[in-house]
Amino acid sequence: MNRNDKFYNIEEATEMLEISEQEVINMITLKKIDEENLKEVIKEARNNMYKNKLLKRNSIYNSIILSLERILWEKNRETKGHTERLKRLALQLGSAINLPQNKLDELVLLSTLHDIGKVAIPDKILMKKGKLT
Repeated sequence: MNRNDKFYNIEEATEMLEISEQEVINMITLKKIDEENLKEVIKEARNNMYKNKLLKRNSIYNSIILSLERILWEKNRETKGHTERLKRLALQLGSAINLPQNKLDELVLLSTLHDIGKVAIPDKILMKKGKLT
């Protein structure tokens, strides 16, 4: 085989890219490719790998947020309604001042977890009638 007529198999490509065999199959499909095309395939595979890692990280992040939210709701049933009202208000305010979507998302997260400190405080203190001393 000469330099411009290389045949790359799935095992070699997978080892080079350190991604799953299925992703490589989807991009290379066992055909002859020249070096420029291989570089493009590798670049695309890397980009897909990074996107997948980001999606996985975001999925883990979302799971943590949902778990914290559930813990808050279990701690105090009125928290859920309060949080939903606060989310709506935060989104209305953010939209009224033309915040970009990423900032609106941050407002929703903030309104969801603003009472997270309640999780660590015993119920007898949270539910105490009168002033805390």
